[in-house]
Amino acid sequence: MMSGGPIIEYLRNWCGERLNTLCFVGYQAEGTLGRRLRDGFKDVPISDGGRGTDMVRVECDLVIIDGMSGHSDRRQLMEYVNQMNPKPRFIILHHGDAKIANQFRQGLRETYRIRTVTPSNLETLRLV
Repeated sequence: MMSGGPIIEYLRNWCGERLNTLCFVGYQAEGTLGRRLRDGFKDVPISDGGRGTDMVRVECDLVIIDGMSGHSDRRQLMEYVNQMNPKPRFIILHHGDAKIANQFRQGLRETYRIRTVTPSNLETLRLV
């Protein structure tokens, strides 16, 4: 929904660049910043850390990936990966309890032989 947290600063710093891409992989509730972006608004209000809001111009690409849920269980996620063709070569697990994410990472590696990582907070990953 993009109503708080690090995403606010990411948007402030990155959404104005045409070379950047923002991917939506989940539901965005009506009336939220995420929904405005998903609906194609080009100027959106972003909080400036408690001092008010700034209007920010959106120049980055937006990609919407439907069919994913933040409420899927391990079995559903494993089945989702099973149906992918071709299989991904690399998966980043970035959300959830660390112990559970690591168990899921191991399951993906063992079942599909896919390189999978669970980065720590503030850890940087090179994607290219």
